[in-house]
Amino acid sequence: MIDAAVVNGIRTDGEGNVDELARCLRHFALRVGDPVLPVRNATTARMFWRRDIKILTEYCRATEVRLIAGHSYGGFRILKTAERHEFDVIVLFAPAIEYDYDLSKIRGNPTIVVVHSRDDRAIWLGSKLWLHFFGKAGMTGLTEPTNPKGLRVGNIPAHGNRHGTYFEPGNINHWSMVTYDLFETRHHRLVRWLR
Repeated sequence: MIDAAVVNGIRTDGEGNVDELARCLRHFALRVGDPVLPVRNATTARMFWRRDIKILTEYCRATEVRLIAGHSYGGFRILKTAERHEFDVIVLFAPAIEYDYDLSKIRGNPTIVVVHSRDDRAIWLGSKLWLHFFGKAGMTGLTEPTNPKGLRVGNIPAHGNRHGTYFEPGNINHWSMVTYDLFETRHHRLVRWLR
């Protein structure tokens, strides 16, 4: 069993972005996993996303991960996996999803937090490209999600950040603390509820 997992976006295996988040979360004594997912580009992500979800779902079930965090396409991968596996906390950095994403199929009752920046030009461009199925919640947050279950959804504006700057020195400590605090808050709430 692990406490948290990090999920990379396109054109990376996580090095220099979510791997930095994992490293910082380990400093808080969390057991953090890094599922091995194929490196995708915009075309292969569109073609093979179902394979990625299958791999990630199997990983999450085997490790019983409760907090999951991802960047860009990793956010898409996470929400699709959350339709098959129950998480306590989902943290999405600049997710490549639509601002009105349908949360009705999400399992359980996770806390979902979207860190977004209106200055994210990669998300802006990706949301405009033809045959590019990514949306612009990475710029706007989940402002109008379809949310019939009333899941806790929070949007944290991080204006001034570009697509990958959340994980750079000077920013990563802040965002890892935010992620850890979400885990601890939810964990203590569950522990109190179980008593």
